[in-house]
Amino acid sequence: MKSSVLILGTPGREGQPSIMLRFDSQNYLFNCPEGTQRVSVENRTRMVKTHNIFFTRVNWDCIGGLPGLLLTVADAGLSRLKLQGGRNLTHSIAAMRQFLYRQNIDVETLEFPLDALEYQDENIRVTPMILTRQVSSDPVLIDANSKRESLPKRRRSSSPDQDESDSLSIFEKLEYNRKVISGLFPGTSGRKSSVPTVNTTLAVKKRKIEADRPAEATAHNVPEGSLGYGDVPPVIDEVEVQAIKAAARGERRRVKGLPTTTPSEEVLCYIVRGPKDRGKFLPKLAQELGIPRGPLYGKLQRDIPITLDDGRTIQPEQVKSKPRNPRTFAVVDCPDSSYVDSLICNPMWQKFSREASEASEATKMDHGDMKLVIHLLGDQMMGNEAYAKWMESFDDSVQHILLSRDHSSRLPLYAAHTTAQLKLSLLNDRIFRVPDFASADVALSSTMNEKAPPHSVTGINQLVYQLEPTSELDHSVANEFPHPSDVERFIKPNFDGLQDYIRVAVEARQKQNLSTAHVEALLNFLRTNRSENNTWISELIKPYARKTKGGEVDLCQHRADDPYGLEVVTLGTGSAIPSKYRNVSATLLDTSSGSVLLDCGEGTWGQMVRFYGPKHIGQALRQLKCIFISHLHADHHLGTVKVLSRWAETVNTGHISVVAPLRFLTWLKEYAQVQDFGLARVNFVANENMVQGISKDSDSYKLLCTDLQLADITTTPVDHCPKAYGVAFQKASANTKDWKVVYSGDTRPCQALVDIGKDATLLIHEATFDDTKMQEAREKRHSTANEAIDVGKQMNAKAILLNHFSQRYPKLPVLSEHVSNVAISFDLMSVRIRDIQDFSKFYDALRLLYAEPEESEELE
Repeated sequence: MKSSVLILGTPGREGQPSIMLRFDSQNYLFNCPEGTQRVSVENRTRMVKTHNIFFTRVNWDCIGGLPGLLLTVADAGLSRLKLQGGRNLTHSIAAMRQFLYRQNIDVETLEFPLDALEYQDENIRVTPMILTRQVSSDPVLIDANSKRESLPKRRRSSSPDQDESDSLSIFEKLEYNRKVISGLFPGTSGRKSSVPTVNTTLAVKKRKIEADRPAEATAHNVPEGSLGYGDVPPVIDEVEVQAIKAAARGERRRVKGLPTTTPSEEVLCYIVRGPKDRGKFLPKLAQELGIPRGPLYGKLQRDIPITLDDGRTIQPEQVKSKPRNPRTFAVVDCPDSSYVDSLICNPMWQKFSREASEASEATKMDHGDMKLVIHLLGDQMMGNEAYAKWMESFDDSVQHILLSRDHSSRLPLYAAHTTAQLKLSLLNDRIFRVPDFASADVALSSTMNEKAPPHSVTGINQLVYQLEPTSELDHSVANEFPHPSDVERFIKPNFDGLQDYIRVAVEARQKQNLSTAHVEALLNFLRTNRSENNTWISELIKPYARKTKGGEVDLCQHRADDPYGLEVVTLGTGSAIPSKYRNVSATLLDTSSGSVLLDCGEGTWGQMVRFYGPKHIGQALRQLKCIFISHLHADHHLGTVKVLSRWAETVNTGHISVVAPLRFLTWLKEYAQVQDFGLARVNFVANENMVQGISKDSDSYKLLCTDLQLADITTTPVDHCPKAYGVAFQKASANTKDWKVVYSGDTRPCQALVDIGKDATLLIHEATFDDTKMQEAREKRHSTANEAIDVGKQMNAKAILLNHFSQRYPKLPVLSEHVSNVAISFDLMSVRIRDIQDFSKFYDALRLLYAEPEESEELE
């Protein structure tokens, strides 16, 4: 039986990677942070074979990628998924009921130690170990031989209201939340929830849309409370629906929620034992003992003793090779030094120490041979003397993989997009900024070399450790991204065949009065395979140089050069699921008085780090004033918690506004009981309360306008799903030209959006499909590229920026006519209004660059 451990991702400012244990029959995942799905797509990792996910912590750094992955694997046909972790895991999943729902998959949660003391199936036995911050010689242990009776006894459950939840036992809360989850994911078993506040009979119905439906149809045609295609039904009863509507009108009404909980600082480590090897059946030995071929061989192979005709009893071990101890590995999560005592004092580790080599064969067979320890380490943990000494307690043969931001590779995680960005930078390295390769380093630091035991390596993306049949590291598929200065390994493979594109790129740079020397040198090198010197290479890969002001990098320099004082950074330009080239929706509108995130899909924080770099991301967070969420489809908001969390850690005082459908606040409040991500400092403004024609006199709205120095913010329902909104931001300023920026979110062409966007300076509009997919655009309530352009014309918009492209179609949409004020979004692109108006100068080059059909990126 083959088995291996795969590292998915690279530790860094984005968080820790996932760890996948692979067998022929199924895979097991340990942690699922944001970006897990995109890394899987990039590296063609099969996620639909994953039936179990284990979490070391119940916080967004470990579970942030779960909602998006769950929706994707359910749509791909996965029928069951078991989620296992510590306290609050079930509450976290139930809190996602506002946007997470699939009928065809059965999702089950298991919380250690309340539900079980370990997990076991035909492949593995997983023993969790709970770490606490308490420095104690009596850590919390989980022993498979201990008795469950020591836990609190269950009380008979009832369906609680929010007011009653504090009086409920932990088991009653757990049971209630599980009933909510069973309504969200009934699976093929057709489970039904008996919780009164959960409407589990509500079915998702696709509305039939006539092919000749007028393009100007708007969300006002959608009956209140009906479900659009792909919409997630609210898992609430009619009473709660009415309460939410009343709250949106400003009435004081209680909205029901989940039973309350409190954050848990517990961390779980896992010891994973592989299958037992009871020895291989050896026919030669059976023949020597005179055993006839046939059914008796089968019994011996199944470990059943047999009796021969001559009266001899043959035991299975007489005809088998010597049994080999199971292969075992451990996943150790130690966020900071306050958990070290709880970890190293656990006697469970004694079974795998150097001294354990003298243990009995039966003991070794039960616990297995420790082959691998994967360390998920917080900052500066390798400098902890106690932790380093504990690592030395393992036998020298044990392999250690260290996943720490302090000792991680700075090489790009998403190689396909990094390469594409470098190619685009030939057109304009300010609009398409070159990633920062200068800090790329895969070597271990001197501190780590001194502290780490033998056989220690830094974990990198796609690093494999083979458990069976031979235990060893495997670098054959590791994502060791070649440095772009490497002519043979990077420049030739990635630029050869692009001579026509590079030639047109030179012409485009000349039209912009930009230097062309390094691009011409690249073109000459590809033609002749010779170069007088390689100085052009350093110029080719040099990151865009930001100007400084008062000793600090001036992030405002580009919008300061724009008469409107605006800069738009397209952080995520794809739809539905992330792909190699496009992350899901997120657009940063940077103004002279602060920045606004227009939608915040999964991975937005990582995109911000990649764009601004680790040195300047703090300044970008201090500039961030507002996050606008257009609707509650998962690809538009799953990055919000992480961005808010990083903002709260970086910005010590003040507040940040979140503008979203009212139901989003319910989700934020319920998840804030699990993790403090700064909700207390959030100024929440409901989209429902800023619709045109409604009196906008709330304190939260006024505070938002004051923060951004805006004259008005207006939302409107758009034609996509219930509670989907477009928005218009309007500014009157003495220092810059007056401007209006309109953002569509997801929508069909919508007259209501045209109405609030009249004479817009900039329209940012979705363009999910090209015109060949018009029927699909109608059915799925999206727009084509040319429909979006037509909306801009109806508005009389000065500039139009297209985004939210389908991941299944080419990276460059087909436009029916030559337009001079339309730009096509690419991830990590930075444009001003005049850049968009002049974007047509890039079209010839872009058509050459993306002339080849794009390979399929379906999640396997």
